[in-house]
Amino acid sequence: MSFALFVFGIGVGWAAEESVAHAPQLIQDPSIEWVSVLGGQGEMGSDSSRALSDEQPRHKIAIQAFEMSKSEVTFQQYNACVQVGICSPAKVDDDRCTVSVPHKRSGKTKRVPLPENLRVPNMPVVCVDWYQARTFAKWAGGRLPSEAEWEYAARSGDYYFEYSDDMIWSEANSGGQAHGVCELKANAHGLCDMIGNVSEWVADMWHDNYVGAPTDGRVWPMEGGPNHGFFVERGGSYTRIINNVSQPRRRQKVHGSVIASSLGFRIVKEAP
Repeated sequence: MSFALFVFGIGVGWAAEESVAHAPQLIQDPSIEWVSVLGGQGEMGSDSSRALSDEQPRHKIAIQAFEMSKSEVTFQQYNACVQVGICSPAKVDDDRCTVSVPHKRSGKTKRVPLPENLRVPNMPVVCVDWYQARTFAKWAGGRLPSEAEWEYAARSGDYYFEYSDDMIWSEANSGGQAHGVCELKANAHGLCDMIGNVSEWVADMWHDNYVGAPTDGRVWPMEGGPNHGFFVERGGSYTRIINNVSQPRRRQKVHGSVIASSLGFRIVKEAP
């Protein structure tokens, strides 16, 4: 059985958030292939008896057209931002996810091993926290998708769309590691690896359910409260069993300073 490898840092996210606010938005395009997603009406969440409480209630959304990166951002693309001094490096050292501050409980710095092939240039970048992902997105002239935009794109315009085995890297076929982007079949929008391979940061802070959620596709912030600082992770990863990742509605709660060997991101920008 494979497990996602998570590392928690204390204070990393908050320092990064402040530095990002003052970072120049130098628009570069590190060979990102953009896919146009037409705006329209859709639905999000689920009222199924099998749905988890955080996936409820099912509700209508109206999404404006946008463009989304065809694949998850790769190590090669991310490193282009590092090389010009805008992004901080992925927390990888000697093929391990690393964090430079002590774990909040043990007081020890954590270093966890990565799959052997994870640092090949076309592999999705991992071991980056939410704030690092946001910095890259701004540098590349985009932003992280809202949760509503992400689910709308993942469903390919069809609420009942389900991903087939030939579209998903999961525990069943991944060999316990991530794979190069776009090796499997894309969805109807032409987007690769929306489900499986590595899960993805989105812009929204975590809410325990969709009561009061925006219906216009915008990012849903959180002001204070126990969930402040926690963000939404979407798409599942190569560590999950197929039944747990094949549904586009699935979501996870993750602190913004977490890094993991199975967590990356993709970006969006406004339609021209």
